[in-house]
Amino acid sequence: MRLLGLAVDMAYYLWSFLGLVEAGCSAHEVLQRHGLHAKDRWEGKLEILPADPVAVFRRLQADGAWDLALVCAYLAFCSRLGFAAAQEAARVVFGR
Repeated sequence: MRLLGLAVDMAYYLWSFLGLVEAGCSAHEVLQRHGLHAKDRWEGKLEILPADPVAVFRRLQADGAWDLALVCAYLAFCSRLGFAAAQEAARVVFGR
């Protein structure tokens, strides 16, 4: 795991550690392993998306994800693909 940042959300009065976890297995294997546990083990459901920043940002935007989810995805893509690629994907989706 790589720690990407510590965030404080002033709107919801919470703090979060943002990180990137290398699972060491495929997305399908993660889904299988998740299915072995109680349905309420994690808050949200898991879905497989391509590791493409534009696709991920569009999905997060469509789902109305909290700002921390957007920041975490952005930092993960900066760590994995580099700042320029993450910034360009964010510009394509969010227009900034």
